[in-house]
This record gives sequence, C-alpha cells and structure tokens, in this order.
Amino acid sequence: MRDFWTINDKLYVSNIVYLSIGNGGGTGLSGNSSNYDTNGQYNLQEAYNANVNNIDALYSDSQNKAGTYLRSSINNHFWYGGLSTLSYQASDKISLSGGLDMRYYKGEHYREVYDLLGADYAIDDANKTQNSQVKNVGDIVGYHNDGIVKWSGIFSQMEYSSGMLSAFLNISGSNSAYKRIDYFRKKDLVLADTTYVEALGTSVATELEFDNDGNLIGAHKKMVEDTIWHNGTAYTMNSDEAKFAETDWKWIRGLTIKSGANFNLDDRNNVFFNLGFISKAPRFNNVYYYDNSLFRDIKNEEVKAIEGGYSYRSSKFSANVNAYYTLWENKPASGGVSIMIDDITYRANINGMDALHKGFEMDFVYRILNNLSVEGLLSLGDWKWTSSDTVRFLDDDNNPIIDDFGNQIIAVFDAEGVHVGDAAQTQYGLSVRYEPSQNSYIKLNGTYFDNYYSDFDPLSLNGDNSGRESWKIPSYNLINLHAGYKFKISEKTKMALTFSVLNLFDEMYISDAQNNDPYNANYQDFDAKSAGVFFGLGRRLNLSATFSF
Repeated sequence: MRDFWTINDKLYVSNIVYLSIGNGGGTGLSGNSSNYDTNGQYNLQEAYNANVNNIDALYSDSQNKAGTYLRSSINNHFWYGGLSTLSYQASDKISLSGGLDMRYYKGEHYREVYDLLGADYAIDDANKTQNSQVKNVGDIVGYHNDGIVKWSGIFSQMEYSSGMLSAFLNISGSNSAYKRIDYFRKKDLVLADTTYVEALGTSVATELEFDNDGNLIGAHKKMVEDTIWHNGTAYTMNSDEAKFAETDWKWIRGLTIKSGANFNLDDRNNVFFNLGFISKAPRFNNVYYYDNSLFRDIKNEEVKAIEGGYSYRSSKFSANVNAYYTLWENKPASGGVSIMIDDITYRANINGMDALHKGFEMDFVYRILNNLSVEGLLSLGDWKWTSSDTVRFLDDDNNPIIDDFGNQIIAVFDAEGVHVGDAAQTQYGLSVRYEPSQNSYIKLNGTYFDNYYSDFDPLSLNGDNSGRESWKIPSYNLINLHAGYKFKISEKTKMALTFSVLNLFDEMYISDAQNNDPYNANYQDFDAKSAGVFFGLGRRLNLSATFSF
C-alpha cells in the first residue's frame, strides 16, 4: 500500500507499507532411507509391505509402527515492513531525500508426518518436551524452530543535475537483530534470582511389567518429566516459569555508501559510472546455529564495486552497455565449522573468504513499428573465488585452540580461481512485443542460461580437491509468453490484467544444484551423479490483477 503527500511544490512525503505471508514446503523420507533400486528410485511398495506387519509391543500390541514414512518439511514466513521517504527540491540543481526503512521477518521451520505408508504411527525422539514418542499424520517431528529478524535502516541521498552532468551520493545505515526460538529443546526455567538453561522437559524410560511371582511379562515406553526444586518449590516444563528455549537478540550494524555520475554527450549519447561500498550483516545461518548457540567470530561481509557504461537513445533504437568489477570480501560459508573449546562445541565462521565478480552487460530495444518492438539482453560474467588460506583458531585470550592430540585446530581451503556457483554467469535473451491497442500487449521472450556451476562449500576444497571446479549444470533455454490489458473502472480507479504462460514449451532443466550433495554420501566426485539437483518448473499459467486508486 502506498501513500503520497505533496506538502508544497518543493517538499513531499511517500509512505509504503507491505505484508507477505507464505506457507509451504516439500516431502521426503524418514526412517529407513536406504532401500533404493538401480535407477535411484526409492521402493515405496517394499516400505509399505514392511510397515503393515510391524508390531512393536513397547508401543502398541495392535497397531503397526512405521519403519519408513513420508514427512513434510515446512517453511512458513511472515514478513512486513514500511518505507517512509521525505524528498526536498532544494534548488533547480540540487535535490535531497532521506527516510526510514523498517522490517520484521519471522520464519517458522518444522517437519510433520505426511504419510505413514500403511503403518498406524511413527516414533520420533527429537522433541525434548513431548508427552509421547508416538506420532500420527500431521504431528510435528524432527525439528521446530523460529528464526526472527528485525531490521531498521536510515538513508539519505543528495542529487545534483546541471546541464549535461548529473551526480548522486547515497549513504545509509542499518541495524539488524537476530533471534532464534527452538520449541524442541528443553525449556528454560526463568526465576527472579536465576535461570536454568534448557533444564525442563521429558526423557524416555522403559517401564517393565511383572506378574505377582516377579516374572517379567512385558515392557512399554513412557515419558518422564524433569523436575527442578528451587527454594522449596518444584518446577516442571508445565510451570509458568518454564519458557521455550530462545536466544538473546544479536544486533549487527551495516553501512552502505554509493556514488555515481552521468554525463550527457549530446541528446542521444551518455556515459556513466558508479562506485559503491557495502558492509553487510551476515546471514541468519552465520549468526545462530541449530542448537541456539551464537557463532564465534561474526564479521560483516564487505562489497566494493565499480561500474561504468554507455547509453544510446533514439526514437527507433536504444541500448545500454556496462562493465562491472566487484570485490566480495569475507563471504563465509553457510553454517561455518565446528570447533571444541574446553569440551564445549562451538560454531565459528571462516572469515577472509573472498570472491571477484567482473563482467559485461548489454540490453537494447528496437522499435520496428510504433506498436512492434524487439528487445535483447546479454550478460557475460567471470565470477571466481580468490581465496586460499590456512585458518588457525584462537580462544578469547588469543591462544591457539588445541585438539585432543595436542595439535592446533585449523581449517584449510583452496578455492583460488574456482568459479562461483549458484548462478548462471552467461545469459542472453531476445523478446518480441506487440501492442494491438494502446491498452494491450503480447510479448514472447526467451532466455538462454550457460556457465552455471552448482553451489558448493569452498571449505571442501582442500587436499586432492584443492582448486577443483564444482559440477557444471547443463545449459538450458526458457520461452515465456505474456499478455496484458489495462482499463479504467472509474475516473480514479484503474485495473491491469496480466496473463502468462511460463516455460511455454515445457523445457526440462535443472534450476539449481548442490555439488557433492551431503545426502548422497556414496558419491563425492564433483560430477552429475554426486550432485543434488532441483528440476525447474514445467509449463504453468499465471493470472494477476493490479488495482490503482
């Protein structure tokens, strides 16, 4: 939702608020996941046959326990924010703007039983506050946690424009806060004078059954609640003072400085350049680990960039070309590494992992007729890691951290010269747009993706794998068809309808891949059989409506 307020001919305010709610996930196997055939397909029928005759008297004398079942991995998000901007035209040549940017994000992550494959129940021990191990369809299993991020920012910009020259300077600062709540860990007991961390929950016990003569006749599982006595009072996980395990807020500041200039050579030609520096707060996965522990050695990523280009404009033909050079410094691998200090396990970031992104981009529009145009794009990238190092870990007193064998704990990696993964470094495309009327259009576009390396962990590049490229995803081409129509509902209300057929020819392609997928431990050969892949979506339809009032 947007609101614009013109205070006077030099000063106006714009306010934008937004809300995004998403729910969804995917399915996978839990339990015995080794029953694959020669084609790599899981034998669900065999799992079903085993489940329908699987009585476990520890849990039930009549119902069947699932040895294998399908579970859903759910990732729901709730995101809202607001952007308020104040703009002031100081003079004919200088304009000033600034404002506030506030955001809140909550991600809910859990798994649930999706299909028991012929069984009546499944067993899960992950929840340390559960009243029963027995799980039915729809019950939460595996993990259940929330990741919460609060973001506040302030920004300012000055623009100068005089004759053939225009320039700008933008400075912004941010403060990000991170918190993790884990509903499956034992609860904290929070009292006025002390806090017992992750102290209250349940544990599994086996209760034996005997007859009157003392003979063992059976056994069953039961849950036993933890109890803490403090100042004569007993507390359990159901006490009001028992709180779900959550972290403190971790605040991290960020900074952005950008500047650029444009020079109009004449009415049709101009050149431009931009400079930028970003100190970027790390990702959530490099702040808090899955056990609610705070990472050690948290540092911001730093991005230093420069680009320059040329533009041409005419009534028939317009084009833009630019080249860029970006140093992305201190880009830690997601999840970091595990280290032991005084018999306590910590997660630590590996700082100093740097990458260089450079490349060339071009786009153009050619108007064949007033209502018929051709558009094209070209992007040629050369993105490589530049780091090779041996990292030595130090404790809080700056002393080397030693393992059980008396050796200093180190992490060695050599990713120098290896292509950055997770994005196609070469793209080119062409589109044709036809406008049957002033209020309608039809557009056919195609894009070709190449030099697309699978994502990988640079820390895995050591020993014989030093400097080794990740698996290269096969190139692919996507064709999309779009159509739109806009009309007035009233003098102040407008509506725009858009219809799209995405992946028009139902191309089969791999949209994302993880090199040497950890879930495919039998193969770690930097090739197709070792990769975990996501196939792109097939042909699909999309219809949208936009109201303006």
